[in-house]
Amino acid sequence: MNTNSNLITAGQVKLDPSADISPFVLIGFEGNKNEIKECYKSSITIVGKKVWIGPFVTIFRGAILEQDVKIDPYCRIGHNSIIGKGTRVLYGARIHDDVTIGQNCVIGGNCSNRVRIGNDVVHFGRITHKFND
Repeated sequence: MNTNSNLITAGQVKLDPSADISPFVLIGFEGNKNEIKECYKSSITIVGKKVWIGPFVTIFRGAILEQDVKIDPYCRIGHNSIIGKGTRVLYGARIHDDVTIGQNCVIGGNCSNRVRIGNDVVHFGRITHKFND
């Protein structure tokens, strides 16, 4: 485990030097060892170029954040989930396990296990409020 003032990493993490990581972020989190699936145990967590991660974010083992992804504070990115280039994950969103999100999306609320979201999608899960472009 690697610890500094901005970041705690666990397991194998590939972190691009251009990524901007806020304080109190956990990357490569394994979760409850009694409940974790075997396929998640050896996964590498990848944070791509120019990714911004806000404070108090947990990124589970095997997640991939592609280039220019922005993760707002208090978000959860689940095991083996992929967040596509240029996507923004809004404050407090919960992305569960094995989720794939395309490029240039805006994601809020909740994405359940194994959800697939294409490119250029605005998804708020069960959040109901007005979104102005």
